[in-house]
Amino acid sequence: MAGVTLTDEQYATMKRAVDFLQEAATKPETRRGFEKIAKTLRPEIETTEDIAASYAAPHIEELNATRAKLDEFLAAQTKREQDAADAAADRRLNEAFERQRAAGYTEEGIGKIKQLMIDRGIADPEAAAALFDRQNPKPSDIPGAWEPDHWDYRHADEPDIEGLFANPDKWADKQTYSILAEMRGQKA
Repeated sequence: MAGVTLTDEQYATMKRAVDFLQEAATKPETRRGFEKIAKTLRPEIETTEDIAASYAAPHIEELNATRAKLDEFLAAQTKREQDAADAAADRRLNEAFERQRAAGYTEEGIGKIKQLMIDRGIADPEAAAALFDRQNPKPSDIPGAWEPDHWDYRHADEPDIEGLFANPDKWADKQTYSILAEMRGQKA
């Protein structure tokens, strides 16, 4: 090969360019940018990032696989916890409805309580039952619903001292009825 002769000025310029490129390629602050520019101009150049990526690729794949398994495990754990919470809530509701059956509510009444829970957004069956009872009192709970267990209208105004000794329960019924009837009359 024929030798190339450079002038001192050309040699100095080339030396400065080589020193500049050497400095840009070796300084940590400029190395990445220099390699990026070099890769853009010459795609076949293997940069530090290319080398690191080739070494890291199997580990990254392993980490991604582990992460996928962990995500799957956490999703299963969350589902299991949610299912357990749902089952516990269902069990508490069923136990509350069983207590209501034991307290004498019919299936129709429990159905109405359930509908009341839905309509009013009440989560507690006992609270819904209390509201249901308040809205639908039993006939015996209605004030003034007492009536005597006999039909003796002919002698209702006479004091019945003999009846007190003969049949105290019947006498008490008569007296209660007359007092309630008198009270009802006063209210009107």
